This record gives sequence, C-alpha cells and structure tokens, in this order.
Amino acid sequence: MTCRGSGISSSINPAFEAELFSSLSDMSLERATYFESQLPVLAVLTSEADDATKVAFPLGRHLSTLFEKERAINRVNPISKATESVDERDTNVTAIGHYPTYQTHYLKATDTKLDLVPGGTNESSAASVVDVAQQWENDAPGSVIEFPGSSLKRSNASAGRNPYLVIKVDKALIRDHNDLSNPRIAEFISQLILVASQPPNLAVRKTQRQGSPAQ
Repeated sequence: MTCRGSGISSSINPAFEAELFSSLSDMSLERATYFESQLPVLAVLTSEADDATKVAFPLGRHLSTLFEKERAINRVNPISKATESVDERDTNVTAIGHYPTYQTHYLKATDTKLDLVPGGTNESSAASVVDVAQQWENDAPGSVIEFPGSSLKRSNASAGRNPYLVIKVDKALIRDHNDLSNPRIAEFISQLILVASQPPNLAVRKTQRQGSPAQ
C-alpha cells in the first residue's frame, strides 16, 4: 500500500527490488548530518513477517535476472566510517525492506494503550504530534522516537534526520503482507505525515507550537 501526504510518501510492504533504491541510498549517505529543519520525505515500511517479499519475491527475481551482469560496489558510510559492500546481485533480488544495508530504522510495538483518534484530530493526539516533531528535530544515529503505541529506533549507521526512512517493522505491528489492521500503524503513519507537513522554516514551526496543547 502506498500513502501520500503533504511533503512525504510512504509505502507498506512494497514488492520492488532494493536496486531501485540504490541512488537514493547513495545520495542520502553523501551527508553525515542534516539540518535541524530537515523533514521526512519518504518512508518505506516492511514487516519482518512479510514472507511475500522476504521469500517469494527473491525466488521470482532470481529467475528473471539470471543473465544480467552485476558487480559489487564499495562505499564508505560517513556515520560508521565502515566500508560497505553493496552487491548488485543481492540488491536486484532482494525486496527493499529486507536489504539490511539500506535499512535505517526498526519500528517496535510498545504497550502504550491507544486512546487517540488517528490523524491528530483531538487535543491529546495533537500534543503527541508536537512531541514527535521535537524528537525528530533532535534525531541522531541510534536515537529512538516515541510514537503512541510504537517506538522508532534509527540505525547507528544512519544520519540523524536522514529524510529517507527504510523501516523494518515488528511483526506485532504488521502480521503479514496484507495486514493493515493495527491502529498503531495507522497512528504512526498519520503522525509521520503531520510531522512532514510542517513548515520547512524551523523558526516558523517553533512559533506555531507556542499555542499548541503540548506547550
């Protein structure tokens, strides 16, 4: 499923090869840091229990790419300082959400009870969005952003506020390829869209928050 909000696009359990994301991954790695004003641009969510993209997808891709010429590419990660080897054979047969090198986050279920209306339509949800937005602005490698019912941990090898999010999702949140029933996922996506929809100017954002329920 693909969702599009103001300023961000998101996709859940997409069945496309990691190779199609290679250019964006390389581009995002060109910077070791992002400005505090940087907003999310893309979020790809894949359940760790999605066997359709984890098992069936590679089988089909192995057959269709059997005679393609591929090579391994080395790149230096500016965060970890390690040299990463990106094998085009692997990226060509692996769905984007299951390719570890490109994963930027892990979304874990928490025990928080959801008593909010998804989309920030009541006071408590609006306050939560403000809190999430501030956590995003303070994001760093290895940091955790708390959402209602879930927590988003950034990889130690991904720059803070890197706007291209490739998220491995706890099976407690998305049970399989077609499961979109968990309200915590709906709340996560709604709040991420609202964070991405903020004004690009950081000073304007902070001024607007002065009258929010969180202040």
